Amino acid sequence: VGSNCHNVEYFAGIEKQCLPLEQKLGNPSSEATQKAVKACWLDHLGF
Repeated sequence: VGSNCHNVEYFAGIEKQCLPLEQKLGNPSSEATQKAVKACWLDHLGF
């Protein structure tokens, strides 16, 4: 259970850093924006 709690905070932290990309790039549904956000997530997750 402890590690699960940590994951929620961990993911929330990544989300805080990656979600602003949507606003910055505009048009969250565009492929380029989705790619950038996905790349941000993968980068933070270490893939």
